[in-house]
Amino acid sequence: MEWEGALLHGFVLVTQADAQDSEHQVETDPESSLETDPMADAIEQDGTGATTPPSAAPTTPPASTGAPAQGVRVHAAEFPELGDEEVSGSGQGNLGLLAGVELEVTVELGRRRMPLADILRLTSGSVLELEKLVGEPLQIFANNRFIAEGEAVVIDEQFGVRITALASRGVAKAVR
Repeated sequence: MEWEGALLHGFVLVTQADAQDSEHQVETDPESSLETDPMADAIEQDGTGATTPPSAAPTTPPASTGAPAQGVRVHAAEFPELGDEEVSGSGQGNLGLLAGVELEVTVELGRRRMPLADILRLTSGSVLELEKLVGEPLQIFANNRFIAEGEAVVIDEQFGVRITALASRGVAKAVR
């Protein structure tokens, strides 16, 4: 059987031809197509206040896979039209909620494009000449977005970067 163009009715996949057949029409009342749960029925109390054990509960035989199940009513979601409401506030919101979010900060010393053949010839001790000149500012990225420029510094025995210029909002762009 071909399933292209099939529709989902309830929990049974039927072809469009079967769905259009009058005996397989979708119920207009979703409550009428609900099957009862034997376990839930077993736990319900009877008129005397006692509960029926699950083993004594009547069970419904499983539905045949050839017959389509009763469907549910499906319709498109409806949303109100958005007008030109005026939004108040500075647009900053509560940035304090985001203060604890960690970002990956990367400082780029330089780049170089190389053919794969040259990369395969690299060995321990090979030197790569970068496109960046000595004294040019280093680029600083947060989650691959350019945020600032700076210069390399040494702090105790670790490298660091002194920020020399922050990127303006229009300049901050994704790189890589």
